[in-house]
Amino acid sequence: MKKLLAILLVLALSLGMLPMALADEPTVLTIGSIITKRDLDKNVLIQRIAEKLNAKIEFTFYDTDQYSVMLTDGTLPDIMLSKYEYLQNVLASGLALNIEPYIDEEGWVRAKGTTLGADNGLGVAAIMAVMESKDLKHGLVEGLIPRDEETGMFGANELPEGELCGDILMNLDSELWGKFVIGSAGGIDITAKLEYQPVANNEETAVRVTLKGLFGGHSGLEIHCGRANANKEMVRLVRKAVQQLGARLAVWHGGNMRNAIPFKAEVVLALAADKVEALKKLVEDQRLLIEDEFKGIEKNVEFFVEPVEKPAELLPSEIQDNLIDAIYACHNGVLRMIPAYPNVVETSSNLAIIDIENGKAAFKILTRSSREDMKEYLCRTLESCFSMAGMKTEFTAPYGGWDPNPDSEILNLLKAIYKEQNGQEATVQADHAGLECSVILSKYPGMDVV
Repeated sequence: MKKLLAILLVLALSLGMLPMALADEPTVLTIGSIITKRDLDKNVLIQRIAEKLNAKIEFTFYDTDQYSVMLTDGTLPDIMLSKYEYLQNVLASGLALNIEPYIDEEGWVRAKGTTLGADNGLGVAAIMAVMESKDLKHGLVEGLIPRDEETGMFGANELPEGELCGDILMNLDSELWGKFVIGSAGGIDITAKLEYQPVANNEETAVRVTLKGLFGGHSGLEIHCGRANANKEMVRLVRKAVQQLGARLAVWHGGNMRNAIPFKAEVVLALAADKVEALKKLVEDQRLLIEDEFKGIEKNVEFFVEPVEKPAELLPSEIQDNLIDAIYACHNGVLRMIPAYPNVVETSSNLAIIDIENGKAAFKILTRSSREDMKEYLCRTLESCFSMAGMKTEFTAPYGGWDPNPDSEILNLLKAIYKEQNGQEATVQADHAGLECSVILSKYPGMDVV
């Protein structure tokens, strides 16, 4: 029997919006990969939901020390709705993370101080509408809720083979109405590390140089938009400060997420007191250069110098110069477009995070490609760059791409329905971003996905 995949439980937990029982026969509620065993007190809430759903509850524990959640009901044939959510945040709403959801005057669910993930929320709401409907004809429903998509697709990677029964997957993680995604890029996390022995700081003074206000954005979907990378722009200033003013590097922190183009970076430089004004001029000149080079894109650039307590230690000169060279040489941005689809990015990398302090340096990059051979090529390129600086390179959390299937049966059905309802053609495209669909497909290769 095939199943309809839907996500209902998470939002019901976090908002207290408990649906009525969906069938006379008990629904099977399998609890898994949503909360850790440290959150067993949440089981009281799950039990309450099970009662409202007239559900039988089952617990499945995986080796990952996580639960997973599955909600099934009825006997619908071959459709599956899938939606992921950053589950720990949602489940803990109003509790550990102090998320305060509310319904505004127009009936929209919002939260104080956070968006709740609008694309995820819309997907959950659509599924809830299906689940709560009394007049839709449907049968068996299957719900898949992988954890931690944003931080590495850990939940999807932990999904056991043979767990799902459906053979059509509809992922409701969409941001644009009328857009159907049928392919995505694979990716891999690259981390270059180096440990060094700091040296004493004999310079007269120190300053913090901050670059912020850049546009930033998603390192897959917006990597082709020509936006400035804060780490790559900062290194231009740091090299000039070292070469022209004899400045020394003590600290570097830039970026905070692998899948985000860094919009802020800051460094601590030590230098002679009579060189500070010259440094300020260099910084202002660099700010104007960024505005000119990224005219029409970067409109709110802030680049400034401020005094800071003099650090006790600095990077050794040779290590400092090698790391500056590595940051300069590191590939960042689009490597090439798909030859057959010249408007779609094929291969790219994002120099997302740089942390240098206390004898440790780490560069964190997310590399993407819809071709495994080009992903491997870029990995070797970056590894070669970092090895010349004496850094050790690690490759983690790899996932494959999702090859488009323009002949997909469910895609063609959805296109026809969309045109009938809206009087216009839907947009069909592949995204240069990592989607859980690719991971799920690697375990369920016969699944039809959109």
